[in-house]
Amino acid sequence: MDWSTHYPKFYNEDGKSKDGQKVEWADVGCGFGGLLMSLAPQFPDTLMLGTSLSLSGSPSRADNKEWRSEQQ
Repeated sequence: MDWSTHYPKFYNEDGKSKDGQKVEWADVGCGFGGLLMSLAPQFPDTLMLGTSLSLSGSPSRADNKEWRSEQQ
């Protein structure tokens, strides 16, 4: 899998990891990503990817920002 489009800081354009780090978690059907946003502070060095299965598209960044502020 070429992760460079999702993680350009960690992967070269050829898809090879820059420092050996790999994506460890994928949350398929994550909706707006609440689970991953909750886990991220507990696992700051873990690369995670979430993808929604919704046909209506993903919520806006404003929705995610509002949700994060409610969790603090």
